[in-house]
Amino acid sequence: MKPSERFDSLIRYYAERAALPFDRVRAQVEAESSFNPRAVSTVGAMGLLQLMPGTAKDLGCTEPFNPDENLKAGTTYMAKIISEIQIRGGIGFHADDIYRMALCGYNAGPGY
Repeated sequence: MKPSERFDSLIRYYAERAALPFDRVRAQVEAESSFNPRAVSTVGAMGLLQLMPGTAKDLGCTEPFNPDENLKAGTTYMAKIISEIQIRGGIGFHADDIYRMALCGYNAGPGY
């Protein structure tokens, strides 16, 4: 099994649970951590979906290196950002544009 396929079932489960497209969540995992659940960025983001410590805590993720917890928190966070964009006037935007804006917000952090 390729490293990129190791987490497909978990990614699919949490993507569906958060009503996010599997292929986009999988691409985000690849971009954020290269499918390495122990990845740590230079600014301290952790795990598959590179959660910052404060964001992980706010999302109830106590073990950000645990793929299950990280994917649950990260997809929940992404779905929340998408919802906020739609509520604040993103209704007229194409779904691809909303997702791109959400990715920017995800990486910028809460408040952006």
